[in-house]
Order: sequence, then C-alpha cells, then structure tokens
Amino acid sequence: MSARQVGLLIAFIAAILQTWAQERESPPDPSPPGAPGAPSPDSKRRPALTFAQLDLDGDGGVTWDEFLKAHAIAEGRDPQKAATMPAKDLTRLRRIFREADKDKSSILTQKEWDEYPRK
Repeated sequence: MSARQVGLLIAFIAAILQTWAQERESPPDPSPPGAPGAPSPDSKRRPALTFAQLDLDGDGGVTWDEFLKAHAIAEGRDPQKAATMPAKDLTRLRRIFREADKDKSSILTQKEWDEYPRK
C-alpha cells in the first residue's frame, strides 16, 4: 500500500468516525416514517459518501467495485467481502450506481456524483 493510499484510508476513516460521532450526538427524529419532512427509508440506510470517500484509489473515477467497497467500509463491513452483502443492499447500491452514471461508462465522475440527487 502506497503512502498516498494510506493517507486516503486514514482520511476516509476519520470522516466516518466524525460522521458516526455526529449521528450519535443528534437527537432521534420524532417524525413517523412517511410524514412530511421525515427522512425517507433510503436516506437512513444509505450512507452519504463524498466522492473522495468513494474514489478509493484516488484516480478521479469510481468503478462499481470501488463504489461497493466504499459503502461496505462506511457500513462497517469487510470491503473484501462487499459482494457478499445482502441481495437487497446490492440491488439498491447497483441502482444508485447506474442512475448516477449518466454517461453509462461504468465509471462515476465527480460531476456525475455531485449531480446525482440525494433523496
């Protein structure tokens, strides 16, 4: 593992820990699911990852493999076993990846990810 990859990994872990700490400090949402202003079920399940967190190799593009591994890391799973996550999670992530990949190149760009609507 190169020094750059180690640095990216450390930054990624720090961002996850910061997000985790913020989520633990915030009070629970009293709105029942489906109520106006209540978060959608997907927003609670899907980590809001930045492009930098998704681009594990730092090459400026995110492949399906990187996308899957980054989400596995964010969810506390072993990234090497990311493909063994529950089928419903794989299906949901594959849908998000395909919808965000506007040019259908199988590589997400920063622009595509930034323009992808968060629900």
